Amino acid sequence: HEYLHPSGYKIRLQKHPASTAYKLIGTAGEGTYCHKPSTVSGGGKSEISKSMNDAVIYGCIYTSDFETDMKMVRDIIERDYSSCFKPEYAKLQARSPSRNILSMDRSLGSVVKLLTPKNEYTKEHLDFIESIPYRISSIVFAIKRFYKPTWGEDWLSHFSVDIVNGAKGHELKLDGRKLAGSYLRVG
Repeated sequence: HEYLHPSGYKIRLQKHPASTAYKLIGTAGEGTYCHKPSTVSGGGKSEISKSMNDAVIYGCIYTSDFETDMKMVRDIIERDYSSCFKPEYAKLQARSPSRNILSMDRSLGSVVKLLTPKNEYTKEHLDFIESIPYRISSIVFAIKRFYKPTWGEDWLSHFSVDIVNGAKGHELKLDGRKLAGSYLRVG
């Protein structure tokens, strides 16, 4: 079902392609003008209008070793980010970078930015970002995505892996439900 607001905003309910969850998809009734001045053959003019759906793949969120990985995740979540910006950029920030990763004052997008290299960051913070394995940042993003304030500091008890043949498995679960990640295929 799709619903259209008089303002032109369209909303629909869509099942996630890789899980049992549903999500609301909103579409603004305004077009976006995108100018690509390439006029040569093979300049990528048609690429900018293509859907990215074919480039997104879905899969499980994996851990290498649950206890070790969750210790790394805890260190990232509890880290003090107050000095992540170079001094000349720190004063330009609208909000303090020291906000806790799980704080409701910090969005998932803000966490992604915080853990993505940028010229504005200090060398120490950039080195820290480079030291984070990809699987760990995926877990941090999943925890931020599903975190509820009622969990307080006890977020870890909601995440687990199965026991397979007496050994810990590798697929991350939230309250017993497998988590699915969306990955952009590049190249």
